[in-house]
Amino acid sequence: MELENMNQYVHTLFLIEDLNDEIKRLTKEPDQYPLRKKLFLSSYHAFREDLKNQVVTYELSRTKQSS
Repeated sequence: MELENMNQYVHTLFLIEDLNDEIKRLTKEPDQYPLRKKLFLSSYHAFREDLKNQVVTYELSRTKQSS
């Protein structure tokens, strides 16, 4: 998926913040279900990194367009 407009860009930034909050919450949570917690954390980290890459790509494309 590629970000195509400013609305998607802003939505993605908010989604990254939500993922950051969820990762912090899960990290502080007791290890009642350690395997499930590990799976969620690794998935959230991977998803967040993918979103960050999309944001960087979008920002680079916008700077190239403006120059």
